[in-house]
Amino acid sequence: MNMFWKIFFWISIICLAFVNPLISFGLLILYYLPGIVRSLGKEFAQGANDSVKPDLTSEQKEDITAQYSTPEHSMDKFSDDTLENMR
Repeated sequence: MNMFWKIFFWISIICLAFVNPLISFGLLILYYLPGIVRSLGKEFAQGANDSVKPDLTSEQKEDITAQYSTPEHSMDKFSDDTLENMR
């Protein structure tokens, strides 16, 4: 989000708080929830690497971390199966 939309979001939250505080609290929870879930997922992945399987190799620990971390890539194209089904 660029600066204009951040300012617009916070002004609308403040205005909605005067009308109905429940709506503004709900929007704030929705705003911060993805970051909270992402940080909890990273903590879980680190804890799984360290405490559950201490005898794993570093490659196996990286696989577990990759499995529980959020993907940071975007979908640029459809897979071949999807393209075939669309035809």
